[in-house]
Amino acid sequence: MKEISKQIKKSPEKTTRQYFVGQLSRPQTLPFIEGDKLEIGITSYGDFKGELPHYHTQAYEYQYIISGKTEYLDVETGELYTFQKGDFYVTTPGIKYAQRSQPGTVIFLLKRPRGMIK
Repeated sequence: MKEISKQIKKSPEKTTRQYFVGQLSRPQTLPFIEGDKLEIGITSYGDFKGELPHYHTQAYEYQYIISGKTEYLDVETGELYTFQKGDFYVTTPGIKYAQRSQPGTVIFLLKRPRGMIK
């Protein structure tokens, strides 16, 4: 178990997102549990990172901020939300949003049903 914990801590050195559960086709640094019902992962931002506006057609995405800070823009309403360490939020299907995270931000995520094949 300690070895897996070490691998989780080291995984952001090679990539920004790793999954613990999912139906995955891209190479993974971490061992994962194959599953087609949901995705569970961790995202780490070493640099300032902004995502283009997008939405999920079916998936609910739950995010818990482990460290750092992220801003979430609801593109439709123009409302800007700031989430930081300890905050938990959900993005529902059909909501068009953009997100940007400060360096050092680490986010635990759960997406159900799973999103695109990774």
